[in-house]
Amino acid sequence: MKKTIIITLILCMVLPVILSACTPSHEHEYSTEITKQPTCSATGIKTYTCTICKDSYTEEIPTTEHTLTEEVTLKPTCEKEGVITKTCVDCGYSEKEAIPMAEHEYKEKITKKATCTKKGTKTLTCSVCGDTKKEEIPAKGHNFNEKITQKATCTKAGKKTLTCKNCGLKKTEKIPAKGHQWINATCTTAKKCSVCGKKDGKALGHIPNDDGRCTRCGQEVGLITIKLKGKALPRTLTCSDWGTITTKTLITGFDYKVEMDEYDNGHFYHKITLYFTGEKLYDREGSGYSRECTIGYKLYDSDGYMIASGNASTADIKEGEKFRDWPGSEFYTEVKLIRGGTYTLELLDVR
Repeated sequence: MKKTIIITLILCMVLPVILSACTPSHEHEYSTEITKQPTCSATGIKTYTCTICKDSYTEEIPTTEHTLTEEVTLKPTCEKEGVITKTCVDCGYSEKEAIPMAEHEYKEKITKKATCTKKGTKTLTCSVCGDTKKEEIPAKGHNFNEKITQKATCTKAGKKTLTCKNCGLKKTEKIPAKGHQWINATCTTAKKCSVCGKKDGKALGHIPNDDGRCTRCGQEVGLITIKLKGKALPRTLTCSDWGTITTKTLITGFDYKVEMDEYDNGHFYHKITLYFTGEKLYDREGSGYSRECTIGYKLYDSDGYMIASGNASTADIKEGEKFRDWPGSEFYTEVKLIRGGTYTLELLDVR
């Protein structure tokens, strides 16, 4: 009996060696099969089996990720955080995540109105939790309307009144003087303000050259001097038609220009141009009627002999309209003028 057992054990140990020695050697050619699918809670198994000798072994497959769904299980407020619950649809695993607290839902109420100079206050109250806080409302500042109460002139400051639309506050401010708008002096006129008429200094005077012409303005100078007869300007002149006055003209300024010019067939004579400055005061047809003003004149030599006469006319103007240095008349005199002589111009009403 013992011998039989011993022989059997020997055969069991030797026979596999003999059989393996009888099988030719080869490289395994494994095929794979997932014999257990992995889940999010348990690993899976992959089995490798040799297609030649059926040798096999297994590998573990890692668990899969959870498939989570989200649900807000507690809404956040301005007092407490909320909660999001995430649950796996496969295994029921769950986890929670906090939701930050919400902002306060404030409603505003003006508890103190702001004015032009003082700050206001508004109270903000949360409609959810009742939390309150106060905020400052800036002062509005004045909103002024301006009104000129005294116009500024060239030399004097003016005034303006400012009234606040909101609170009625009034204050006055100075308007700086404008300063003169000067027209430069010329050979025959002084420096003058174009706004107020103020004069500064004297006329520059002519600078004659050897030909008797001014090097500054080109006028022939040194020929004669013309002065007005009678009272000084300003002077009012009238123009009449059959005894009825049609226009009245205020003459405030007078100037002249004397030059040599060819008058006829190569003969040279003195050409005199008269310039007038003034204003139309009256028109028989009314203030809206526009027509020329006519100024009568006579020119006398130093011995009192009349050497020229005529009428000077302005452009068509209405009552209140002014004219400056208007070349109302130019004429040629055939009377020989004495260089350096003084002549007198008489201004006349026209009848």
